[in-house]
Amino acid sequence: MPSPESALIARLRGSDRRSIGASNAVAAAIRRNPGRVSELVPALFCDDPVLRMRVADALEKVCRHSPSIIQPYRSALLRLASDSDQPEFQWHLAQLLRQLTLTPAQRRRVVVCMQVYLVSSSAIVRTEALTTLAAMARLDPRLGAGARRLIDDRLARGSAAERARARQLLREQTD
Repeated sequence: MPSPESALIARLRGSDRRSIGASNAVAAAIRRNPGRVSELVPALFCDDPVLRMRVADALEKVCRHSPSIIQPYRSALLRLASDSDQPEFQWHLAQLLRQLTLTPAQRRRVVVCMQVYLVSSSAIVRTEALTTLAAMARLDPRLGAGARRLIDDRLARGSAAERARARQLLREQTD
């Protein structure tokens, strides 16, 4: 007999990939009761693309305010980022990963993953990947030259969103 579905998961179910559903409310519930994050994480591995995306969105919102709540799941997030081909899920994973404390080896894994994301058909995925690459480079100077080349490439050849983000990232490097 399957276990009963978490009320938080039930609030995130839906059919419209363009909608975040109740992810703001679920994120707020997790911030109030961090122990409930364990109810969400298994859904990151489910077959339902809408649920997966909404869970990732809620977790990213939690992570913005309280990265320590998500920190124990960084290995799972890295694995998911490497395996996912769902754009709506990928951009949330890129946002999540750049907010976590990662080991040097984990940062290198993120860089490899984000380089793959840079060839996505989604401009949002490419833009979030670029931002995550810059964040990894700020944390690890050895990654800086490679990140700078990718930012320069996007400045020259990227979509309008990528060029705007590349300009922003370059300004942040000089501040």
